Amino acid sequence: MRGILGERPGAIPLIRRLRGEGYGVYYLSNFSYQALDTHPWIRPLLSEMDGGILSCEEHLTKPDPAIYRLLLERYSLTAARCVFLDDTPRNVAAARELGIHGIVVESMGKALEELRLLLGTGVVDNDIHVE
Repeated sequence: MRGILGERPGAIPLIRRLRGEGYGVYYLSNFSYQALDTHPWIRPLLSEMDGGILSCEEHLTKPDPAIYRLLLERYSLTAARCVFLDDTPRNVAAARELGIHGIVVESMGKALEELRLLLGTGVVDNDIHVE
């Protein structure tokens, strides 16, 4: 598993900025227990968020609509008020099918720009870098 998942040093500042602006930040991940054990940066990243779903704990994986519904239900989220970011187009398509705004992460710069457009300028400033 080592080397498959890459740490994003700017992710925690971005999460903190969004939460500081009043946004909830949740994870929806296909992480396995092995990935959690072999990538020590994952747990501190997840602990910065308001909650989330790990597929290894729920025995569901993206793009199964049930995992997205579980996240929405568990945290009383409204799909139309959520933005889902993922690097796999079919996972984003599944979220969109449920009414969740979706951003395919092809590059972090492009994804952050799309997030800025959805949330409004100033919330995700240019000084945040997640590469």
